[in-house]
Amino acid sequence: MARPQPSGGASAIARAYPLTPLQTGLLSHYLRESRSGVDIEQLVCSLPEVPEVPTLRQAWAEVAAHHEVLRTGFRWEGVREPIQEIRPIGEVPFEELDWIAHPPARQRSLLAEFLAHDRRTGFDLASPPLFRITLIRTGAASVDLVWTFHHILLDGRAFP
Repeated sequence: MARPQPSGGASAIARAYPLTPLQTGLLSHYLRESRSGVDIEQLVCSLPEVPEVPTLRQAWAEVAAHHEVLRTGFRWEGVREPIQEIRPIGEVPFEELDWIAHPPARQRSLLAEFLAHDRRTGFDLASPPLFRITLIRTGAASVDLVWTFHHILLDGRAFP
């Protein structure tokens, strides 16, 4: 199997750090099976009201600007040891889906299908951001927000 090639350039690097042992293992797994979906994390939140989408997009952009980990990419070729690099990012990947016309049972199956496909889509670890947001409208006043990210960025200890 061909190894994924890093696509990010080194010219806009703000900072670089060595990988943690966990990140080293996750990078090794990525290089063997980049689209397995095993290392993809998804947080699904059901919101009781529909947010203002431009405001939500701006909020995620500000969160990414504030937290370096959300602007981290990885470089493993042309360096002695793999490193993580903090880089500027363009827009936060943000998708909107409208499932309001589907009954609740169909919405649940669509969500399961979406989550499985989203995990398999994966990320290019050399090109941040390594997360994306999907807003799924499920009712007149309700939405599901899906935050998908690669485990190499965050683990269970990072959430608290």
